[in-house]
Amino acid sequence: MVMRRPAGADAGADGWDDTLVHYANAIKVMQGRDASDATSWAYQAAIHGTDSPSGQAQDTCQHQTWFFLPWHRMYLHRFEAIVREIVVGELNGPADWALPYWDYEDPNARSLPLAFQAQTMPDGTSNPLRIEQRVAGANTNGELPEGVVSSVAAMATTSFGPTVGSVEPSLGGANTSANHFGAREFNGALENQPHNIVHGVIGGATGFMGHPFTAPLDPIFWLHHCQIDRLWELWNRNGNVTTSDSGFAAQTFQFFDVAGEVVTLRCDGVLDIEGDLNYTYEDLPAPLEPSLDTGAAPEGVIPVPTENIGSSGQVTIGAARAEVDVVLEEPSGPALDSGSLGDAGVPPRMYLTIENATAAERPSASYRVVLDMGTPGDPTDDFVVGYASFFGIELASGVDGDQVPHGMSFTYEITNVVATLQDRGLWDANLVRVAFEPMPGLDGSMEDVGAGTDISVEAIRVYSE
Repeated sequence: MVMRRPAGADAGADGWDDTLVHYANAIKVMQGRDASDATSWAYQAAIHGTDSPSGQAQDTCQHQTWFFLPWHRMYLHRFEAIVREIVVGELNGPADWALPYWDYEDPNARSLPLAFQAQTMPDGTSNPLRIEQRVAGANTNGELPEGVVSSVAAMATTSFGPTVGSVEPSLGGANTSANHFGAREFNGALENQPHNIVHGVIGGATGFMGHPFTAPLDPIFWLHHCQIDRLWELWNRNGNVTTSDSGFAAQTFQFFDVAGEVVTLRCDGVLDIEGDLNYTYEDLPAPLEPSLDTGAAPEGVIPVPTENIGSSGQVTIGAARAEVDVVLEEPSGPALDSGSLGDAGVPPRMYLTIENATAAERPSASYRVVLDMGTPGDPTDDFVVGYASFFGIELASGVDGDQVPHGMSFTYEITNVVATLQDRGLWDANLVRVAFEPMPGLDGSMEDVGAGTDISVEAIRVYSE
């Protein structure tokens, strides 16, 4: 079994270790292969979403669906095998070579690993890990903000798929059919953050990581997705189960083996990373028995539906801070009353949704989503709900590619934020002001934030259980 370890785990001051040197040299080999070769760098990227010469296994990446996590696990697994074949067979490297992961939640690893910023490799040759198609600051040690890289919200979810009758966030996302870019459903919490937001802050309006068609051409893509895959595995080992039905379990996708031959993988065949796929991650808890759960409520338990208690009109988000007031209605369910808590001092669960966001082209900004319930115009008393990055919104909007337009939608639990507002005397049971704050680039400037398109949001809604 091979073990995936943090990028640069054994690196010196220059950021290089043997794992990354082998990775860089293998990329050079793959880049030298004809684009029609399924094991080439160009073809492997094409699987995620650009045209490939043979038309096999191209444009198949899964987003905005609960197939997002298993599809990318399969993609990584097959790519890693191709790289390992080169490392062992052509570069005389170790047989147990494995992709590293970028653990950007480590406070000391929030910048791109140094080897991805270096102009040259240790032997003085060109470095394929560094590309120029990144935002300003990415290649000069700019740090991703702590909030951006946090998986706390995703790891707090307890359901892999959506709970019946609720807008509660789920880890994996909506129960949909296999679809290149999903449907009009809420993103899974792990796809929303840190997945989408890291893509957005590294790729921006023009970089490779900012668009699904080009993202795998940036070598950091594969390490980013190893981190996402690791978080899914950690979520499972924390006692959660991968929610599914037979449609999930039996769904298949095609990839390529080290000889360039088509191989088919099933979703229920990639849940046990050690037994099925022969890899693990450093410092994981002991594995639990892989299992599937339909997401239905336990027998005899009636699911608590969520009630829409407030909706805005259309909102336009652009280069400047955008605000919208959501007028709340008197709920018929156990919604939170102003100045009071629910039974046993525990507030009912509350959610904020961003529904049907569309755009004509790739936005340049990612956003903090906040409840501005304090002094108008004073950001010091804003309360962060989460982050929004519209990775792939062109596809979801039917502008770029062959998707049926359906937009992008996000859901956030705001129970704790509302409780904090109550404690501080700032909660208003009649109105919630929601603000979208464009985030500065990794170089600390707002220079590129206005370069992209506006985003149209059909509605912002507040729900309560």
